[in-house]
Amino acid sequence: WATFFIGDKNRMATIFRPFKWLLQTGWRWLNFTRQLIINLVFLVLLILVILVLSHDEQEQLQAKSGALVLDLTGQLVEQSSVQDPSSRLMQKWLASDEPPPETLVGDVVYAIEQARHDPKIKGIVLQLQDLESSNLSKLSQITRALDNFRRSGKPVIASGDFFVQHQYLLAAHADQILLDPAGAVMIQGLGLYNFYYKSEMEKFNITPHVFRVGTYKSFVEPYTRDDMSPEAREANSRWLNQLWQAYVKDAAEARKIAADAINPNKDQLLQRLKAAQGNAATYALQQKLVDKLATHDEQVQAIAKFAGVSKDEVGYQHIGFRDYLRRQPDRYAEQHKPR
Repeated sequence: WATFFIGDKNRMATIFRPFKWLLQTGWRWLNFTRQLIINLVFLVLLILVILVLSHDEQEQLQAKSGALVLDLTGQLVEQSSVQDPSSRLMQKWLASDEPPPETLVGDVVYAIEQARHDPKIKGIVLQLQDLESSNLSKLSQITRALDNFRRSGKPVIASGDFFVQHQYLLAAHADQILLDPAGAVMIQGLGLYNFYYKSEMEKFNITPHVFRVGTYKSFVEPYTRDDMSPEAREANSRWLNQLWQAYVKDAAEARKIAADAINPNKDQLLQRLKAAQGNAATYALQQKLVDKLATHDEQVQAIAKFAGVSKDEVGYQHIGFRDYLRRQPDRYAEQHKPR
């Protein structure tokens, strides 16, 4: 009986083996199809959600009208610097600070030009508190674009808690400068600072061997002196004074004020500060460096008069510089278009 039972069991297993394989295969295909359908439905829904959100955002941005906020940050550069991957990896491992952000001068000028002809842009608001120091050539490109924008009849307002020297040159080309009553306009002039190593090199018994021809050749002076030579001071003073006079002329003409309001002498500065009772904001207003002292809320109200009131935290209808730039055509498209 045992032999018959075992043999019968084997025969039964042989008979049902194809059915078992069919059931297992069918279940695998059913399970695979189920997962495939679920994943496809999920992907389709995800794509639809992304499309709807992007479409709503695009419509919102296209429909939005108000002020273009030039919230410039970091350094003004002609071309973005390229950082190799190894340097980025080292910064990440060493947890070092990220390099300062960069703003392309060409992007700023292009955004201003586009806004000039954009009926949805009612004006420009300059917010420059995060803009780092820059040279006159880069700033001049932006000031020319701002002047062209103002010719369209749209206002340009500069608002802030304070303005340092390079920021003020841009603000001077606005129709109106609004300064916080606790703020200041800090114009200090131009200077040049060098490091000199002669004494330190002598302590380490290092003797530099240099070749110098000409009175005003000052490149090697940091290795042979502990201070600036009179000849180097004379040469540096010449080009610094030329740059400074160009700055003073540009800012004074833009504000339609006297040059000594931008660049007073020592006696004028002391006398005017006494008249303002030592208040830097009042001094700036009295010298017409700014048009009005206004708190943050008052500045928002002044901008909202032409940009429109908004219920968000900003308080007026606006679009940021980088957001606006992303919605514009590629500024190289026409230049690179095949002829």
